[in-house]
Amino acid sequence: MLSKKEIICPEQLLKLAKTKGPVKVVIVNAGKAVSIESAKQAVDEGLIDPIFVGDKKVIDKLAGDINWDISKYEIINEPEENNTALIGAKLASEGKVKIIVKGHIHTDILMKEVFKREYNLIGKTRLSHIWHMTLDKDDRPLIITDGA
Repeated sequence: MLSKKEIICPEQLLKLAKTKGPVKVVIVNAGKAVSIESAKQAVDEGLIDPIFVGDKKVIDKLAGDINWDISKYEIINEPEENNTALIGAKLASEGKVKIIVKGHIHTDILMKEVFKREYNLIGKTRLSHIWHMTLDKDDRPLIITDGA
């Protein structure tokens, strides 16, 4: 990063998200530290109720590394990256999760699965990738769409 500023989530964005209550999410290919650490932060804020998909041994180890007991959360053991996308799309299609969170998986692999008509995830709506960014704690948000 070019900036040395601390990365924070703006309070107004957290406040808005908290009004929705914890949302059921699937974290696709969750076997990297940043995925587990981010999930813990979101759980601690009351934002998500996660299902982890990936190599269970790795996920358990990473959670243990940060002293997070994830035993009450579902973990779907799937060590193959490409198969984790299929599982995430299927869970969303079946209504078991509201949000698919991209873990350590190539975007094209995840999106190829999400776009399959058999899951009926897109329908007749438009799908956009949104990147929310603020430059300072009190700045108005800068929202970039379809940057990926």
